Amino acid sequence: VQTSVVDKDGRIFVETSLVYKDGRIFVQTSLIDKDGRIFVETSLVYKDGRIFVQTSLVYKDGRIFVQTSLVYKDGRIFVQTSLVDKDGRRLKSNKKMKRKLRTQVIWIY
Repeated sequence: VQTSVVDKDGRIFVETSLVYKDGRIFVQTSLIDKDGRIFVETSLVYKDGRIFVQTSLVYKDGRIFVQTSLVYKDGRIFVQTSLVDKDGRRLKSNKKMKRKLRTQVIWIY
């Protein structure tokens, strides 16, 4: 299933869903705003209950923000956050931001 929506502000929203025979569910959501930023979220739910989520945000100036989360069915949460410049070098992200993101992920699930 793929859904595309273009709103009056020129933002483009695309959602793709795929359900595999073995029960895995794959969802990818993309949002391109009028400033040229691209937001992509990819989710994969495994049949053993693990949930994998990767969120990417690409800025006009070439910086790439990536957050990867893996939630286990016993409640453990793994979160990795990185900010990459256009040459592929990892940029340091501040601790406050990381703490806030980790809290948000815990609240989402």
